[in-house]
Amino acid sequence: MAFHRPAEHAPHPWPAEPDRDDFSSPKLSDHWSTLRVLADESWLSLTARPGWLRLHGRESLQSLHEQSLVCRRLRSVHCTLETKLEFSPTRFTQMAGLMCWYDTRTFYFLRVTHHETAGRVLGIALSDDFQYDELDDTQIAINDWPAVYLRAEIDSAALQFSASPDGRTWQRIGPLLDASKLSDDYGSILHFTGAMVGLAAYDIAGQRGFADFDYFTLTDRPAGQVALK
Repeated sequence: MAFHRPAEHAPHPWPAEPDRDDFSSPKLSDHWSTLRVLADESWLSLTARPGWLRLHGRESLQSLHEQSLVCRRLRSVHCTLETKLEFSPTRFTQMAGLMCWYDTRTFYFLRVTHHETAGRVLGIALSDDFQYDELDDTQIAINDWPAVYLRAEIDSAALQFSASPDGRTWQRIGPLLDASKLSDDYGSILHFTGAMVGLAAYDIAGQRGFADFDYFTLTDRPAGQVALK
């Protein structure tokens, strides 16, 4: 039997994934993934406030049912991600922010929430192979911040969160964290999803408080250009 080589075809690569999403479309970009359910107006809207992504908070960070979480796949272990958040929580059960995610067992979450005496605060919540923790010594009051900019920088196995009230002057939030835990090779059970990064909102009391995100950027950097010490 003779086999014939097919005619030559011009390369047809997939379009490059954009670094930035300004949420200017009424439909969520196909570059985003949601957790277990499709994006719909019951919990996610790009039209309630045009130019912003609105997430209505739903179940807890470790829920296996309904979470308000949108993520993009991590393309490089040398990168920076950033967003601008507007959120006014009224109770500690409401939180929203920037997520570095593997699954419900393992994640890092730089989030805004409400403290009974301090008011609106910013800090880190995490789960380490299903061991949930909130790093109380990372928490800062942000009642007087006109806006909340959130950033995560990843350089190989190092993850550093930071935040800013104006998008220009940044301060680090918390210690260097171990980004290698966001991998198939970490944890006590089989893993297969790969690392994700994105945006999330929660309202565990069921009041459906919402958070608005102005943009999201995911920028890959050459190795060594994300200087974390």
